[in-house]
Amino acid sequence: MSSETSSRASITVELPQRARNLYGRSADISRLRAVHDDEMARRRSHSITNGQLHGPLILLLHGKPGVGKTALAREFAHQLLGEFRYKPLYADLHNAVDASRLRQILVDFLQALGDNPPPTLKLPGLRQRFQDISAGRHLLILIDSARDAAEVEYLLPSETQCVVIVVSRRSLAPRLAGESHYLGALSTDDSWLMLAAAAGTDAFEEA
Repeated sequence: MSSETSSRASITVELPQRARNLYGRSADISRLRAVHDDEMARRRSHSITNGQLHGPLILLLHGKPGVGKTALAREFAHQLLGEFRYKPLYADLHNAVDASRLRQILVDFLQALGDNPPPTLKLPGLRQRFQDISAGRHLLILIDSARDAAEVEYLLPSETQCVVIVVSRRSLAPRLAGESHYLGALSTDDSWLMLAAAAGTDAFEEA
């Protein structure tokens, strides 16, 4: 299998299902929700008064590997789904992405929105086409395992009522947003609850 085919096969734009066992993250969810609600209210008010806002609302989430960033981001995205008319878009950048993969993600994003970009269109043209197509659409996008802000910028829509959740190991603020929510490790009690739920109660009772 060629590297191009392998890269193509590993890309999906459908939002994965939410994690079945998520413990100890209610405060983090509440914080993200508060930022989202406050900022979206400000954007709606601002658009009515002078219409000078540009770009989507970007919610940044970062933390060390294995702390549950992806599970939290998926849960939060699923909680927001009812506020959007269009199906959410999703991209996993695997902490390392090249121009070819970014190009394919944009092609898949555009196709998910009903567009069929020319196969000869290069990355800058695809980026502009995605921004044009996304104008006037309220989209929810989850970008997981981002390495740096530059690669994320290629995948940003133009509409101010869009929401983009970006997950990374290090903070991508302030280039993408004013702040990034840091996700720390679970408490010992919450860690045991999560392990018990994943393994089954019986496994712990027999241990």
